[in-house]
Amino acid sequence: NEARDAQGYNAALNYYTQALARDPNNQEAKTGVSQMQALTGLSAGAPNTATEFRDRVEAQRQEIRFTFNQSLEESRLAQNNGEFDRARNALIKARSARDANPSIFAQADIADFDAQIAAQESAIASAENTALAQKKAEDAAQRIADQENQARLEAERKAEAVASLTQQAQLLGSQRKYTEALAIIKQIKAIDPQNSYV
Repeated sequence: NEARDAQGYNAALNYYTQALARDPNNQEAKTGVSQMQALTGLSAGAPNTATEFRDRVEAQRQEIRFTFNQSLEESRLAQNNGEFDRARNALIKARSARDANPSIFAQADIADFDAQIAAQESAIASAENTALAQKKAEDAAQRIADQENQARLEAERKAEAVASLTQQAQLLGSQRKYTEALAIIKQIKAIDPQNSYV
């Protein structure tokens, strides 16, 4: 009665149901269940017996568990696929299921819901941090590869230029055009100071 007077309809409903389960002939519990049916979301098409009422409560428990488990699994799958925003949204749905009607669950069940939610929150955060670190490492490796590729291309261009100029200098030398050949040799030296030809 204290819970009912305090407008704790779901809590009172739970108490009356438990009392009725212990003693199906408890008239006060029967009356309490009947009255609470009219004040809670479980009253639509109100059941006529305590058994029917318990069946309806159990059906709601199963529905909540199904939604919770399905949402949690969706969150895990999204996390494994690297879809962290989707994983968090699915976890919000799991939390909403947990909060739908906690009074029809035992405290141990609610604690289990909370523990699973907390574990999945931690798993998402850990997976996201790992993914970010991996992306950072991949980006760094790509930058190094780009720099090495750029250096290789630059070396190839330099080698091609030096080879072409060397041929020109050698040709001019063979033609005794030493002044022109010397000018080209200076170009080669500017490009590649360590070149053996210069």
